[in-house]
Amino acid sequence: MQEASEVKLSQRKTTLEDLSAELFFELFDFFYFTELYNTFAHLNQRIDGYLAQLPNIYLDLLSTKHKLITKFNDHQLQCVKSLKLMIFEEEKQHEKHEAVFYSISHKLFQQLHSLTLRLIISTTDLRSIIDQLPLLPCLTFLNITFDLYQFKITIDDLRYACKTIFLSCTKLKALKLALMDHTEQHRRTHNASLFNQSITSHLEYLDIYQLYFDEFDCILSSLFLPRIKSLTATIYDNPVQRDFPNEKLTFDFLTNLVVHFNWEFTFTYLESIFKRTPNLKSFIITSSSITIIDGPKWQYFLSKYLLKVIKFHLHASDWEQRSWLMRNEYTDFQTSTYWRRERNGNVHMGYQETLDEEGNGINSKSVTFTSMKVKNKMPKRKTGQRKKAEKQKERQKLLQSAFHNKQLVEWPCNFLMDCDKCKKQQKNRAFCYFCQAIQALPVCAQCGKQKCLSKTGDCLIKHGTVHATGLQLVGAICDFCEAWICHSKKCLTTHPCRCPLQNGDCTECNRSVWEHGGRVFQCSFCAQSLCEDDQFEHQASCQVLESENFKCASCSKHGQWSCLRCKVCYCDEHIKRRGFKYTQGEAYPCPKCNFPTKETKDLAMSTRAYDYGRKGQDDFEEEDDGLGITNGSDYFTRGEGSRNFTFGGKAIEERAPIDDDDDEDDDDDDDDDDDDEDEDDDDDDDEEEEEEEEGEEKQDDDNEEATIDESLKKTV
Repeated sequence: MQEASEVKLSQRKTTLEDLSAELFFELFDFFYFTELYNTFAHLNQRIDGYLAQLPNIYLDLLSTKHKLITKFNDHQLQCVKSLKLMIFEEEKQHEKHEAVFYSISHKLFQQLHSLTLRLIISTTDLRSIIDQLPLLPCLTFLNITFDLYQFKITIDDLRYACKTIFLSCTKLKALKLALMDHTEQHRRTHNASLFNQSITSHLEYLDIYQLYFDEFDCILSSLFLPRIKSLTATIYDNPVQRDFPNEKLTFDFLTNLVVHFNWEFTFTYLESIFKRTPNLKSFIITSSSITIIDGPKWQYFLSKYLLKVIKFHLHASDWEQRSWLMRNEYTDFQTSTYWRRERNGNVHMGYQETLDEEGNGINSKSVTFTSMKVKNKMPKRKTGQRKKAEKQKERQKLLQSAFHNKQLVEWPCNFLMDCDKCKKQQKNRAFCYFCQAIQALPVCAQCGKQKCLSKTGDCLIKHGTVHATGLQLVGAICDFCEAWICHSKKCLTTHPCRCPLQNGDCTECNRSVWEHGGRVFQCSFCAQSLCEDDQFEHQASCQVLESENFKCASCSKHGQWSCLRCKVCYCDEHIKRRGFKYTQGEAYPCPKCNFPTKETKDLAMSTRAYDYGRKGQDDFEEEDDGLGITNGSDYFTRGEGSRNFTFGGKAIEERAPIDDDDDEDDDDDDDDDDDDEDEDDDDDDDEEEEEEEEGEEKQDDDNEEATIDESLKKTV
């Protein structure tokens, strides 16, 4: 038996090769293709086939050193959805392999949604790659970085790339553009403007790194970005500019704005920005100048231009050490009542001290404003259509929950069935339990149907207008419930994983579904499976504890919580475990088996009891056996049940014989007692008569006194 059990356990072990193709594809979605290729490639032909047929491929070639892109077939390139790579010039192709990317036609990337490019290439290579970006039909996110190292890319090349990206990529929704150089100064290599002509783009999210303010002023226009929702820009040093030609053009969709100033600016620049953003809801402004922390100025901007703002953040550094903490501009954020009364919000002040490269202390300060949401006291009145829609949603939720929370007896795989051949009743199964006959009209274990009427449904075997019955309906046999499953794709894929009889072995007799012919039931107390023979006996004795009292299993306190599966009680202290979070309103789980417990006072729990001695005998008035037993009580009386009992080799009558004279004396004593009781009763009657006579004499005396008093009153 031990060897057989060990064989069964070894057969239950699941290896990597036992997984289905669907599980492999779901696991592969969590990794980049480079990780999958370096881990699973060339293990066997089956996994290599899965790698060649991946539906979703995510490539990250920024750090890899393997030439993977030259090994892709056309199917794999069409399934690429995310791509990250770095492109070098052809002279250094022996160091990095990604220069082959521009030689591949971009038309093969039919499902590419996200593309990240870091370009370190020459002018000729740049135009060849930029021209192929509009050929990507599904490209929605682009992150492109231009490296201006050693002046390899001219301003004309940058203008051509920006124009192509903004105008030709029509499906593009989000763009992150960065201009990187390796100069020590915080300024761009090219001083000329990127946008020298008007461009109209339908981008919704834009992030640009290293801009001049005139370029930012050109972008911040409804003609340039009419659909923009979020804009992030980093602005570097620029000559003083007084005129703002796009100041009157407002944005209708811009709600989020992030601007980083790396130079000391005036509030006129901010005012020109806020005039164009009437629908702005949140913004972040960072600057290298501490003068941005000015409470009265921001009160003016929010009360005049930014009426819909609910959150903003300001951050600046005190490079000149002006001790801004003591200035009124800084303290006004805390002392002014404007932020709480008129804007209905809170202001949080931050302070941090850091060191620069020379070791000098730099104080950085931040201000964060957040408005508080006010809930409406009275809810809006619901219309009849709204009420009808809500009732329909609740009804759909109840139907879905009722399907998943069905009782075990209501499942089709646990229905009753009468065999067509032997006419014996049993559980729904593919073959008869008694005669092994196949049923003429099998019932599906998942949906419960006997006839398939669908013409264009999810049937794996198409049968057109012919109604499928009998063996034409079935598609498989469940290993757990031994019942037929129809040829529907939904039933074949869901029932083996959700079969309610997976753990259907009876807890009393340990028989599985294949070993007994009846249905499977579930105990209403411990929720364990039971066969049809043991269900009543088990449920009658299920509420019995294993211990002899109701004390806690860990201490001597009274157990207020009982586990009906372990048959153990716990007190309020030991029912809880350390480090476990309990949800409010739900029953505490058992610390031993994690089964939901119930309060002992709500149950009819009893403890384990022991029966000692012999069982009571039935009463027989006429019959009498050799021992003289007449009933259960007379059996243990001396002289009846002990008649054949010997003690020390002698019968009990010999050691303590019964004295008949004692019985006669007892009878005489009883008669004397009765005579004494009669005499006592006679004495009591005489005393009662005397008391009555005395009472009558007293009444006569009272009456005579009353008559004498009346006669005296009359004479007076």
